[in-house]
Amino acid sequence: MSRPKPLKAEDGLKIVSVALARGRVYPSNHIRQRMRERNFDINDAIQVLENAKEARPKWNTKLATWNYDLDGKDIEGEKLTIRVAITEDINGVILVTGF
Repeated sequence: MSRPKPLKAEDGLKIVSVALARGRVYPSNHIRQRMRERNFDINDAIQVLENAKEARPKWNTKLATWNYDLDGKDIEGEKLTIRVAITEDINGVILVTGF
């Protein structure tokens, strides 16, 4: 099976923006663990999502789907990348991990 094409960066950002506006941002168990390990919280992740300029596609081999990396700074100004997956209905995002 061939990979579908990833979303264009601006389309990925638009989906993230709509998900934020509608409150459809869902933290995964994995990102909750990373938050504890790497000392950031949901507010830091939201800060990155709200201010990201690009959504870089990353292939998730485990689930055979595209995830998107959004780079930014947390509330304290530290660099933070949040990886999101887009929900099947394209109206929300799942926070996959942060690094």
